[in-house]
Amino acid sequence: MSLFGRVRCEAGGVGGRLFLASAAVAMVVSACGSEEAPSAVIVTSTPELSTPITAAPVTATDAPPAPATSVAATTTMPVVDTVAPSPTVTTTTVADTTTTTLPTAATMFVGPDTVGPLSFGMGIAPVLDVLVAVLGPTLSDTAHTYPVMGASRYVDEFGDFSFAYPYGRQTCFENEFCVEAGGPSPAELVLVGWSQTDAVGTLRTIDGVSIGTSAADVDGLSLRGGCYSFGYGTAGGIDFDLVSSGAPFTIVDDDGSITDGSPAPADLTVVGMTAGENRTFEYNDC
Repeated sequence: MSLFGRVRCEAGGVGGRLFLASAAVAMVVSACGSEEAPSAVIVTSTPELSTPITAAPVTATDAPPAPATSVAATTTMPVVDTVAPSPTVTTTTVADTTTTTLPTAATMFVGPDTVGPLSFGMGIAPVLDVLVAVLGPTLSDTAHTYPVMGASRYVDEFGDFSFAYPYGRQTCFENEFCVEAGGPSPAELVLVGWSQTDAVGTLRTIDGVSIGTSAADVDGLSLRGGCYSFGYGTAGGIDFDLVSSGAPFTIVDDDGSITDGSPAPADLTVVGMTAGENRTFEYNDC
């Protein structure tokens, strides 16, 4: 290889390049490392610019427009109250079951289903509260059970007393006025009856009938028989116990036969009054 060819090959090996003004045409006379006949190769290259390009300065008028500020759409949302609403308070007015001014023993009349302002069917606890305020402390207060079912009434375990309910309570005051409570259980006792016997300060009916009243002064009294001088009558839904000072209700002859008597109303005196349901002794003489 000639010296000229070696120099050209070395220049190509280190990355030398030839530039031509009109066209870049290189005639490679011989390949590096070979003595074969050269072949013609056309090489096209992008000519390098010898003069560097200086970017024009950016002025204020040439500054790119500022990027558009993205403004989120504003939506007016209703204000939600996070405080729990206060519960609605319902005020219920309970009617007063008692009178503003309590009656006295002289003005608290008894009736076929009432004791003064109190009515049958009322719970016994509030009934006793009123009666204690009017009549004073109780003389006795006893509970009774009637576990045996008789023909038409409940009977106690000894068979001595009967009652219209399996559970009862009898409360008496110093004037011998008693109220009866009854119900299917001790927790369900209500006022069901009353009774009055002879004592100072006894109560009276709206018609003025009380212990000691003559039967002649009891309007509409209907006699229901009796036993010896002791008899029974009914008027206005109230039962009356009567004692005769004249002819008896029954006459017992010498041979033991019994004949009904006919006592005059003027000879009969009220000695007891009852209304509603009361405990009854099962062993009367007649």
